[in-house]
Amino acid sequence: MQRPELPEIDLGRLRTAAGQGAFARGVRYADLDAVVQLRWEPSDSALQGLVRGSAGGFYTTIAYFSPGTRTALKFSRGVCSCPVGSDCKHVVALVLTATRRSPGAGHIAAPPAPDWQACI
Repeated sequence: MQRPELPEIDLGRLRTAAGQGAFARGVRYADLDAVVQLRWEPSDSALQGLVRGSAGGFYTTIAYFSPGTRTALKFSRGVCSCPVGSDCKHVVALVLTATRRSPGAGHIAAPPAPDWQACI
């Protein structure tokens, strides 16, 4: 998979938009390398990709960003071809995979650890 060159991204809004459950499942999908395609569209501030679902099918997923503070972009919204349709685990996996693997991403503002981690 080709890694896109991404600007700095603040992930705080992603966790809020997706909710705690979807964010946790998205982290797992990212860890399992479920994202098989990534493309950064700078003119749209959009990250597009293809994410493998739990049943083996693939979902077309897009994450949109808006200008944030300083140089970091902020997550705006995500759309997905899965039944949920927006801000789902596939969107989370897409963004996390891109930020974890992007050689030009620089500092990534990570969200606080989800509460469920304290229970493990």
